[in-house]
Amino acid sequence: SGRKRTLADGSTVGFRPIFGGRAWRIPLLERVDRIDMTIIPIEIKVTQAYSKGGIPLAVRAIANVKISNNPRHILNAIERFLGQMRGEIRQVAQETLEGTLRGVLAQLTPEQYAVARMGGTELPHSGKYNDCKDEGVYICVCCGEALYRSDAKFDSGSGWPSFWEPASEECITEIEDRSHGMTRVEVTCAACAAHLGHVFPDGPTPTGLRYCINSVSIALDRKG
Repeated sequence: SGRKRTLADGSTVGFRPIFGGRAWRIPLLERVDRIDMTIIPIEIKVTQAYSKGGIPLAVRAIANVKISNNPRHILNAIERFLGQMRGEIRQVAQETLEGTLRGVLAQLTPEQYAVARMGGTELPHSGKYNDCKDEGVYICVCCGEALYRSDAKFDSGSGWPSFWEPASEECITEIEDRSHGMTRVEVTCAACAAHLGHVFPDGPTPTGLRYCINSVSIALDRKG
């Protein structure tokens, strides 16, 4: 840091990121600063919070946080955390997570929170959309992102709403899930990381996929 450079978008910053390896430093004009990008475990506590419907909740959890090295986000991280100690990063992350979590709790029912934010699963044949035949677009219950269309929904007999394709490739994220002694592919909302369900390779044509989704993680927008 210490020497200005112009980015591709025309903005100017006073640093250049080096991801590992080596680089030449211009004496007197540049100095070396480092950011801790290792995983930081943070204890999260939210008390006297209220879920949708006014139900009191208290949440305690451990969050494993790290600064993203994604090129789209790293510049913001450098501007905010360059030169800060690990404890300072931890405090900022803790305050941000607890504030965000309190807001999320106010928007969701306890059942929605348990599944969409804690990665749980609703009981089979218990969801309101399992047998739903109404037309529309199924959106994320947390952020409203369009996820699945009703014309891609089919009766899988699994007990959960099933779709053979998402509304778009960009709206979901697929993550390898090795929990419960199994290897599966978890499906989350790409916009807010809400847990939706899992995808399996036993669906109908044309994709051959079955997106097995929890009803409490989605809402049907009949106007969509």
